[in-house]
Order: sequence, then C-alpha cells, then structure tokens
Amino acid sequence: MNPRVIITGAGGYLGTILMQVFSAQGWEVLPWTQRSLTGYGAQGTRFVLGEDVPLSSLKGIRALIHCAYDYRPTGWDNAYRVNNTGTQKLFTAATAAKIPRLVFISTMSAFPGCVSIYGRIKLEVEEFCLSRGILCVRPGLLWSSHPGGMYQRLCNLAQRLPLLPLLGGGLQKLAFTHVEDFAFGLEKFCRGEEPSPSKAIVTAFPKLFFFEEIMKNLAFLSGNNPKFVHLPVTPILLGLHLMEFLRFPIPFKSDNLISLLHQDPHPEFSGQIYFREWPPSANLMDD
Repeated sequence: MNPRVIITGAGGYLGTILMQVFSAQGWEVLPWTQRSLTGYGAQGTRFVLGEDVPLSSLKGIRALIHCAYDYRPTGWDNAYRVNNTGTQKLFTAATAAKIPRLVFISTMSAFPGCVSIYGRIKLEVEEFCLSRGILCVRPGLLWSSHPGGMYQRLCNLAQRLPLLPLLGGGLQKLAFTHVEDFAFGLEKFCRGEEPSPSKAIVTAFPKLFFFEEIMKNLAFLSGNNPKFVHLPVTPILLGLHLMEFLRFPIPFKSDNLISLLHQDPHPEFSGQIYFREWPPSANLMDD
C-alpha cells in the first residue's frame, strides 16, 4: 500500500509542486485546500484554517505538510486567530492521530526581531511545533524554470516594465529555494525515520542577494533592459495601508511588502537539502 500524505494549501504554488513530486515518488496525495476542489479528484478535502479537524480524516496518514496560510484577515488579532490558533488545532489533531511525519512550512521572514505580521505569526507557530517534535523549515524565495507565486510576480515586473522601482534603494537581501529541490528534500524526510531538528532550519541555497541584483538578473534573463528608479518605502506602505482601509481589492498587501523587505539578515543555512544555485543560465530557464 502506498504511503499517504496530506498537503494543506494544495492549491498554492508550493502545494502544487509538492503534490506532483510526492505523486511521482509513489505517494497517495490527499490535497487539502480552501479553494475549489475541481481537478483534485475524490481525495480532495476542503480545509479552512481555524475549523476543527476530525480525527477520522487523519487515519492511516504517513505524513502531513502544512503549507496553508490565510492572508485575508487584516490586523494582528484576526490574522493570529486564524493562522496561529488554526495551525495549533491542526497539529494537535495530527499528533493525537499519531501521524509519524509532520512538517510546518515557515518562512525566512520569521526570525528574532522580525516585524511583519506574517513573520511574527510563523515564528510563534514554530515555537509550538518545535516543542512537539515537528519539523519547521524556512524556505527562501521559491523559484524554478516554471515560476509561480512571488517569484513569478517579480519575473513579470522585470520582463514588462521599462522602469523598475527599487524600494529603499534595493538593499534588502533575499535567499533562493529551488522549489523542486525543496519538494524532493521534504519527500525524503517524510519517507525516513530520522528525528526532526530541534530548531527551525533555513532551507535555501546558502547565498544572499540584494534585491537590486535580483531584479537586474531577472531583467537580463527576460531580455529586458529597464531603467531603475529608487523609491522610498514609507509612501508606498502608506498607500497600501490606505487601500486596505478603504477595502480596495489589491493583490499585494502591505504586510506582503513588509515580509519581502524584512527577511532574516543573518540566516544559518542548513545543508540537509541540496539546492541548485540562483541565478540560472538562460538555457536552464528555457528547460
């Protein structure tokens, strides 16, 4: 019988790649998602963070990977109630069901002194998970030759715009995590028996890049030659806060920007997963 894995947030970029990799490695994948279950088949389960998780839905599961995060609640109290409390409910149920391998997907925005709501919530959830032997991983900016998520947004900007804004001088530092390498590393962990590390591990290629350097590389790879414009961060954030207050539908929230601008400046990279280096060659991007 094939091992069974639950992946929450299966409709997202990472969740989709995890489903593909685990399926290819012989797992029976059970996608849990808040989105429409069209295309997930009979095994798809609607999952809403914060709701109770019945133990019956966790029987016979070898591994659970929690990718889901609800970005819709605004403000600390609402975001905390949904994402922190909801995640604790999920892992409490998974522990009671004695699922052998549990994985929490955190972020490099989570570190002592982090400022974004997203990073602070992830950091608190890490403390809960680590006290229960749950693997906590902090990937960098997820990328591949078939981009999605934040990386795809940055690629689109670098490819299309004649003027590229660099907030705060473009001096923010980011690390990169090849998403397929990450998925294969998690699959190996879920299949194995070794104990989880006692602290959250940074799962990224061990090098930091200035944001300006990232955008120049993306523009070069796309064949674009834009001019770069340095913009202050404060008025951009104020504009995003205003649109959120007025409830305008915007794809990029103020806390998304804060998370992107405030990543761990001194990460301790783990060598437990091999990651290919970024930036890729133009040929690799065409693969």
